[in-house]
Amino acid sequence: FLLNMDLNGDRNEIEKKGKEKNKSNDENKRNVKFWKHFMRDASVIAAAWLLSRALRDGAKSIEH
Repeated sequence: FLLNMDLNGDRNEIEKKGKEKNKSNDENKRNVKFWKHFMRDASVIAAAWLLSRALRDGAKSIEH
């Protein structure tokens, strides 16, 4: 939530500064895209890790 507010504030400032800042505006868009992908990938990795731990613990409890 806070991240979204910061990004919107940055975008508004860039638009005020005008055409010479178009490059940094594009960079911000790329960064937003990167973070969205990063967060999604991180959540997928975390879910897979938790699942593998649960399966391993389940196998151990069956053995004993």
